[in-house]
Amino acid sequence: MPPRPITPDRGDRILDAAATVFARDGFAAARMEDVATEAGLSKGTVYLYFDGKEQLIDALVDRLVGWEVRRLEQVAAADGPILDRLLGFVSGYAADVAAAGELGPVVLEVYARAGRAGTIQQTLRRSFEAYVAALEALVAAGVERGELRPTDARVVALEIAALLEGIVLLWLVDPTAVAVDQVAEQGVRLLLEGLRIEAGEASPAARPPR
Repeated sequence: MPPRPITPDRGDRILDAAATVFARDGFAAARMEDVATEAGLSKGTVYLYFDGKEQLIDALVDRLVGWEVRRLEQVAAADGPILDRLLGFVSGYAADVAAAGELGPVVLEVYARAGRAGTIQQTLRRSFEAYVAALEALVAAGVERGELRPTDARVVALEIAALLEGIVLLWLVDPTAVAVDQVAEQGVRLLLEGLRIEAGEASPAARPPR
């Protein structure tokens, strides 16, 4: 019998299955055979795409963070005040978190494993840098447009990322105690409102020296 054709969506199909298996069984107990079964594919087909569990985990990390980077790129290309666009991103971010709630155990395991040197740590660092860089570019654009006060855009980007990631971790531990959408939006709003230049207010960079 000839081999089944490899279709472009097989990689995503395998990652979906891996997320389900990892969330159910944990990284340590999960097997490639389990992922293949969940995906409805042969183990050999799975190995055509991924060498093993570590590569699957790396790909999942790239996918999870990649969603947010792509959303930030869409926000950057949109129109409107930077603060409103960032708050729109936070709203979408919270919706993504709620929709992916079943991946909570996977996210917690990723952070636990990232504390030890290895490929997951390297992958998370690389993905996180892309995420922070996209946030930094938006904050810098706000400063350049005169909407935000002069500030270190990277520091603000790191603060936003840390705030959102921290809220998600608290929500994963106890979803009933944290309304992730409300807390995330209010937290970022409080952070950025202090930087916003009100209508009619001269940008600090444009004010004459005393």
